[in-house]
Amino acid sequence: MKRLHALVILAFAQNLTLILVGEGAYFYTHHALQFTNTQNLLLALGRGACFVAAALSSHALSRRLGERRQMYLGMAGQAVCYLMIYTDPADASVLVVGMVGYNLFAGLKWPVIESYFSAGTTPRETLKAVGWFNLSWSASAPIGMMLAGPIISIRPALLFALSAGVDLMCMSLLPKLEAKPAHLELDHPQRPPAEQLGRYAALLASSRWSMMISYALFYMISPLLPSILDPLAGSIVLATLCAASLHVARFVVFVAMRQAPGWHGRAGVAVGAIVGLPIGFVMIITAQSLTAVIVGQLIFGAASGLCYYAALYYAMVIKNSSVSASGKHEATIGSGLIVGPVVGLAAMQVAAMAVYSPFLLVGAAISAWPLRRLRA
Repeated sequence: MKRLHALVILAFAQNLTLILVGEGAYFYTHHALQFTNTQNLLLALGRGACFVAAALSSHALSRRLGERRQMYLGMAGQAVCYLMIYTDPADASVLVVGMVGYNLFAGLKWPVIESYFSAGTTPRETLKAVGWFNLSWSASAPIGMMLAGPIISIRPALLFALSAGVDLMCMSLLPKLEAKPAHLELDHPQRPPAEQLGRYAALLASSRWSMMISYALFYMISPLLPSILDPLAGSIVLATLCAASLHVARFVVFVAMRQAPGWHGRAGVAVGAIVGLPIGFVMIITAQSLTAVIVGQLIFGAASGLCYYAALYYAMVIKNSSVSASGKHEATIGSGLIVGPVVGLAAMQVAAMAVYSPFLLVGAAISAWPLRRLRA
């Protein structure tokens, strides 16, 4: 098996467990454990805090352990947390500890996976490498959501047993990867000139802010989605199928961005994300029909795909595909996991739109602000 094939399988399989447990668990806690929206948001907040701490530590740890050893640690730790939940999934305290714990190991692992994909590539090759990574993990997201509903309705504990099994399978692929991937020399002739890197830095700042906002909004939506879809869908199976539409839209955008490289260096992608995120979010949370939820998720998924791909590409080019770059990328995602539930909890105390509206406006403003540097 080639190195790239192993990486594609790893990214696909690891995100499958992330969706089964990370998103499927909200449907499980809502239906089986009768968690309230507040409890689900608090669970999301704890997960986010652990993920950020681990992602920011990933670069320093990889320099001591090496990237491959860190992958072993992350996957083994996740499997232990999944199996702990599997032993007693009806115990809310066990589930919370396991869910929060696995995010510590996930935060150590994902930056390394991203670095492996693009280490040693030129900027042109990085576009394709980031494309392979994005297509690999995003392809499993709708599959995970489609599987979560039937599994929860038949035997919820299988969510965690299956995820542990996937982690153990993934560990068998790690010998295909080098212990420490080589990176492109900083003075390589194909590294972009300083002026272009400055433009990329402005686009990175905008895309990264948009990505943080997108994950904040997503992690407001995700814990609440079971209660939004329940009265509209009528069954958990149909509800999780509808929830998969967001992930399908993001995957389609990733395919398009990989096949059409002319977008990089341009502001259009950043503007599309800034406009699309609030529109999709408002449509989802105010929806009065299943169709409105799905359309809102398609818009939101497409916008989130734009800023995610751009943020990762620019970070990898500017920082030479280091674990530090991917660690900050994942920490930005984790920050959304913290900010989203905090805003969601605040919205439950007052009129929701009185909280959501200023958050959306501020989010759009701070995402647009770095783009002013492109005209300088």
